[in-house]
Amino acid sequence: MASEVTVFQAIRRGRRVLIPAILLVFIGTLAALLFLLKFIGSPVWYAAFPLVFSLAALILGGSWLNTEWWIWALEHVRNVHELKYRAIANQLMAEDGSWKHKFWFKTPGQKARLAALQYKFDQPDQHEDDPSVPSRTEIGFSKKYIVAETGLFAVLLAGSIYLLAGGGGVILFGLVGLFCLYRIYRAVGNLQSGDAPLEISVDGIRIRGAMRKWDDVMGINEPDFQNSNMVVFSKIAEEPDTALSESIRTDNLLISNEKLAHLLKVYQIRHEQKRSG
Repeated sequence: MASEVTVFQAIRRGRRVLIPAILLVFIGTLAALLFLLKFIGSPVWYAAFPLVFSLAALILGGSWLNTEWWIWALEHVRNVHELKYRAIANQLMAEDGSWKHKFWFKTPGQKARLAALQYKFDQPDQHEDDPSVPSRTEIGFSKKYIVAETGLFAVLLAGSIYLLAGGGGVILFGLVGLFCLYRIYRAVGNLQSGDAPLEISVDGIRIRGAMRKWDDVMGINEPDFQNSNMVVFSKIAEEPDTALSESIRTDNLLISNEKLAHLLKVYQIRHEQKRSG
């Protein structure tokens, strides 16, 4: 029996292995053909042929590699609906019916293996409570990230001041300097603040002091490998058909996106259990 991996582990493997491998197929094919043309002394305009062949190799080789990863992920991941959602969000596969999906070629053997795994999509995703998660979790700012961010903008500020002193680009570098000052001020304020910007519990989500109960939450755009913002959509009592959206950066918090996604699911499960029990 295949060992089980999480959705995040499967997506991480896809991003670390699949994307570089596909680029290597394209660049390697193009470089080899261009070298061959130069070696045999072909005219310059013949360079169009290696480009066409390299694009064909990109499509065919990329499709094969992508399908192999997708089969592996389906074999090892339990929650395949979430897997597909995150794979599309991370551009590891195309949406069904899209033009990119039409160029996703598969060998007969791959088609047979995929067909044998389709039964997994007939089952709903399963999420379980985690006893190690406390009744409430406060998530504060990462001091390392804030110090690094402050250092970066301090260097940019110093460079702007130096260039301003030289009399060049007064408006441009003045605006850059003001922006750097604002980012440093905000970073230092976050570092000195004792309040956790994010709190999650069985009751709901608190973002910068604003509480949104689970019953009012309409949806959550969770942060991912390509996105460092979490957006919470909640109902407004006065306008039930309108969604209030609140976002918060997560790359400067003391938590990984994988852990945050896990906490959100655990507390939602506990809320459903509390409401039904």
